[in-house]
Amino acid sequence: MSLKTLQVQLGLNLHLLKMNLDGISQEQSLVLPEPAGNSLNWVVGHLATTRLVGMLPLLGLESDEAPESWASYRRGTGPLPDRTQTRTLEELLDVFERTQQPITEALGEITAERLKEPAMFGGEEKSVQWVLTTTCFHESYHIGQTGLQRRLLGFAGALA
Repeated sequence: MSLKTLQVQLGLNLHLLKMNLDGISQEQSLVLPEPAGNSLNWVVGHLATTRLVGMLPLLGLESDEAPESWASYRRGTGPLPDRTQTRTLEELLDVFERTQQPITEALGEITAERLKEPAMFGGEEKSVQWVLTTTCFHESYHIGQTGLQRRLLGFAGALA
């Protein structure tokens, strides 16, 4: 997958996420889908966390967010049993949106040599390109879930 394709995919992800969250309240974002699954709030927080603690550092970018403050949104932690650990849906979307430009710009500047360098992913050594491609897929997968969650909450689908 080309870097330009990743940039376009990340732009589409942001656009669709905003569409899927349109009109959804904080309370609605905390509803757990039946019979199982994570809340919309957790999924969006997980996406923001993946960008903050995964993509930004991989691209040599820094965040003003402390990674440990996002621990409740990491893989294997959902659903959020303690609502004091949740962030507002507005804040989660804002963090996701704020990472868009720096990530897109960094992808435009990354070298072919850097893409071949090793990077850790799930305890295994992969290439930077592999991690970026997989992370973009991961993001798209979860954004698809937000579309389903929107419908489970009684909203019309964001895409016709």
